[in-house]
Amino acid sequence: MKSWKIQSKIFIAILAIVSNIVFAHPSYSANKSVKPQAAGRTATSLSNTILNGVLAPKSTQGIDGDFFIDTKALNIYGPKTNGRWPTAISLRGTQGVAGATGTSGSNGTDGRNAQSASAVVGAQGATGAAGAAGIKGEAGVAGASGGAGIAGTAGVAGAQGVAGAAGAAGVAGSQGVAGATGNTGAQGNIGNTGNTGAQGLKGETGTAGVTGSKGETGTVGAAGPSSALFGVITFAEHISGGGFPSQSSNVFGLFEAEKDYAVRFHIFVVDPTQFMDFSLSVEFTATGATPTMKKMYSISKALVWNGTDELQGVSIIGEVSIEGSTAHSGYNLIATVTTGTSVGTHPLTLTGNFQKVEIGTVTQTS
Repeated sequence: MKSWKIQSKIFIAILAIVSNIVFAHPSYSANKSVKPQAAGRTATSLSNTILNGVLAPKSTQGIDGDFFIDTKALNIYGPKTNGRWPTAISLRGTQGVAGATGTSGSNGTDGRNAQSASAVVGAQGATGAAGAAGIKGEAGVAGASGGAGIAGTAGVAGAQGVAGAAGAAGVAGSQGVAGATGNTGAQGNIGNTGNTGAQGLKGETGTAGVTGSKGETGTVGAAGPSSALFGVITFAEHISGGGFPSQSSNVFGLFEAEKDYAVRFHIFVVDPTQFMDFSLSVEFTATGATPTMKKMYSISKALVWNGTDELQGVSIIGEVSIEGSTAHSGYNLIATVTTGTSVGTHPLTLTGNFQKVEIGTVTQTS
């Protein structure tokens, strides 16, 4: 019955959709005869159709205006618009309201009108007085069984009885008669004592070796690096101008308070004139704290390929040792490069990079 109702709903839904498609088509008119066509899309069919399957439709199925029925989930999709299927609409109806309770059946026919006495069981008669024992008659026909009586209600459980007194200990049984002692067996013969073997010769004690002298305790090595960071040093401006012009970098490093570091750096200075007839120096300062710093570096001419051109300039390569016991907060470094001569109309370009390594200790010597 349930399957028939579902099939009916599907049929009604399909009929309504087909009606909307057919009667909305411009080729339809009341005065024009329309010959029924086979199901599905053909070269001469209407522009849209109804598809079906046991799952939701894929985006590649159907064209705009088509409908699709999922016969397993009983959902209908459509019309398809802009290449997309809309949200499904269920073809299942809502749960119907529970029916009213039926009327009670009429009473049965009065037993007094029965055609046979065996059809009606009468009430149990009172027990008559015991008569004199008569002659044993033939076995009578078994009477009809009486109706089962209504079960009585369960009685209330009685209270727990008082525990009885402990019984007296039983009398100990008498000691059993001891069994007779068995006869002692004869003693076996004592075996002969074996001959004592000759004692081996004692070996000589070896000479004790000389105790070696204790070596001195070695020097404790420095703690290895616990972290390292590689980064770039950037300069916002070029070096230009008269006198002894200089340029400072942007802050770099992100150093932690009260830690020691070794910082290796490389700053490359490009001279667009390619003459490189100038001297250079570099200084480092800290921002936000006052660590103790020592530096060493070397300057040399170099050629650098930047991926497009070969650049000729000067390399400043060195290392800064930082003892951070006096730095009680985090800080950064700034590198300042100064020239020993004035720079004319061709400013110097600066780039650089660094490697920061946290170390165990830094020992500063004079």
